[in-house]
Amino acid sequence: MADIYHIWCNPKEGVDAKDFADKIRTFLGELVKAGKLQSFRVMRMKLGFRSMDLPDFHIMMETRNMQQLDDAKNKNEWYEANKEQVIQAAATRPLEVKRVYQKAWKERNTVWVRADTKARRRKHREATPKWLSKQQKSEIRQLYQIAITMTKTTGEQYVVDHIVPLRSEVVCGLHVPWNLRVIPRQENLLKSNKLIDTPQIT
Repeated sequence: MADIYHIWCNPKEGVDAKDFADKIRTFLGELVKAGKLQSFRVMRMKLGFRSMDLPDFHIMMETRNMQQLDDAKNKNEWYEANKEQVIQAAATRPLEVKRVYQKAWKERNTVWVRADTKARRRKHREATPKWLSKQQKSEIRQLYQIAITMTKTTGEQYVVDHIVPLRSEVVCGLHVPWNLRVIPRQENLLKSNKLIDTPQIT
């Protein structure tokens, strides 16, 4: 007999509800494909139709047993409590140690890597205007190539960052060349989806 685990929650401040739901569905879907979850449902209570004062989202996960979920929950709670220290410690690792660690992490977390990649691609598609020219699309590809080249050259991982986040409670940016920049991955992790001050373009 399977166990059903219920979660009632709201997205963290600054996280778009649709983006939150998309990532949850993608991630849990990958767990089902990997055989680590039997099934799931993601529901949202809207327009005040509820009998109690509950959070907006209700997530149901069906598993063969609860031990898998308990293990994942304990690991996630520790990371959230020590997030800044973990990021800072990772930034000070020697180059070769970083490469070995990153490879091992991806091999251990293939489900999350696939889910994150799918969610990121979907988010980029939705934020890319149809009126972008071929030249502008080429400029976007060049920025990603620059990030790859800098990573290979310096040994430090570089990524393409959206100056104005694609999704936040304040504003939603676009996936366009003038909203992109190449920065170290550690800086991007610390920034998250916060809106930063940038120089005015005149």
